[in-house]
Parts: sequence; C-alpha cells; structure tokens
Amino acid sequence: MGEYSTLSQLEENQSHYEEWIRELGVVSPASDHLMKLKKIPLFHVLKTLPDEQTLINFKNVLEMKKLISKKKLLSMGIFAESLGGTLSFDESFSRNEFVYFSSHFLQKSFSEMIVFTGSCQSIVGNVIYPDAFFCNDIAMYTNLMSSKTDLDSYKKSMLKVENGVDIVARIIEVTYPNLAEFNVFDPLPYIPASLPFYGMDGWFNPEVAVKNEVLLNDEIRILITGKSDFTNQAGIIARRYGINPLIFNKREDMVNWYRNILVED
Repeated sequence: MGEYSTLSQLEENQSHYEEWIRELGVVSPASDHLMKLKKIPLFHVLKTLPDEQTLINFKNVLEMKKLISKKKLLSMGIFAESLGGTLSFDESFSRNEFVYFSSHFLQKSFSEMIVFTGSCQSIVGNVIYPDAFFCNDIAMYTNLMSSKTDLDSYKKSMLKVENGVDIVARIIEVTYPNLAEFNVFDPLPYIPASLPFYGMDGWFNPEVAVKNEVLLNDEIRILITGKSDFTNQAGIIARRYGINPLIFNKREDMVNWYRNILVED
C-alpha cells in the first residue's frame, strides 16, 4: 500500500469523521448503548466461485486454525487462493497482506454464506497500527469498469482500530435509536461528498484489517447461512473439525441473531 499514513495523518482523518457524525446529529458518545455497540460482531465472509473452491478454502482454514492473507500464504510456499478473502487487484496496494472483517454486509445477493464472526477484541487482540487498522472498504473507491482505484481517498478513510470502532458505534447509535430495528444488511449513512474519504458514491462499508493472519479462537464463531448441498457440506466439514457452527436456513434468521446480540441485556 506504499507509505503508511503517519499518526498525525490518522488524527486528521479522525477529524473528518468527527465532522461527519456531527452532521448526523451525534453530539456525544455518552450513551447507554455505546459500550454494547462497540462489541458489535465483525464478520468475514468466505465466499468464492465455484462453491467447490470455497469448501476447499473452508477446510484449509479449519485445518490451519487461522484465516491467512494471500501474501502470507505465498511466503509459506502455498500458491492458492487467499484464505483471508483478498482479491487479485488488492495486490497492487499491498492489501493482500491483510485479513479483513466488516461490520455490515453489502453482498445482498449472497443467500448462501460461510461467515467467521467475533468481537473486535477477539479478532485483533493486541495488534496495533500499522499491523491493524480501520478503513472503509477499498471497493468503495474502485471503479470496477476501469479497475482504477482512488488510493488517496481510501487512505484518508484509515483510522486506528479503536477509533474506527467508536465511530461506527456512534453512527449506529444515531441511525438506530431503537436497536430492535438494527439490520446488518442495511447500508449505513452515505459519506458526504464534501469529505476527503467520500469515494465513488459515498458508500460506507467499515472494515478492520489485521496483517498476515487471524487466529481462530473460542470467541470467533462460524455461521452458515442458506439451505443447499453447499451449506450442508460446509456443516459436515465444520463438525469433522469438532466445530458446531450456527446454521441459519435463511438470511433473515442471521439478521435476527445479530440484532439479538445488541438488544439482549
């Protein structure tokens, strides 16, 4: 990704996020909901085409007990698709060094998914910037027709992890005064065009990035959504490795599961 942003640049980025949430009406983070919102599960979707490759990747992740970046795999002499989800165009910006977890789903067309999910703490642990950071999804800055990416605007979306999680919590707080209406598939508010991290269309899909690998632990759950031969096979593979995944027959059941985490006492 070239030169990392300096800490002073991250502070400047933070000031632009603060400007945005003031426009949204978030004056103070002192809310009864805030600490709970900071614990909202992040997720990593393991989904490639064809389905057979996804199942092979799933088995490899469980066998290694970690999600691994594409660059880390290559350093291990494994010339295979990333077990951490990055795509080929990510290599141009060294994003293939990282594994990414999101706070929202934008893949609305996916009815069948294998999802790794956990709290930010369970995913990031004690890793700090620049080996872990918060950002807006780089796809929000990439023109898929020309494959050109506005890397400068993307880098202006980067924050320290803890600051980014705080921003997302405060945005969710004002977007969903009633957390019982929270839907992890609904988009968050659009970024105003006046801000330097606006991107292509203002879409905001927050991500947390961890360099090299994310170790699977007891706090990271596996969710399988959809009812098909593909998801049945995924469940069988998980159980072979002693894992009992949460299985949802339809996406709405997953939405309710995420929502209940926020509304439960």
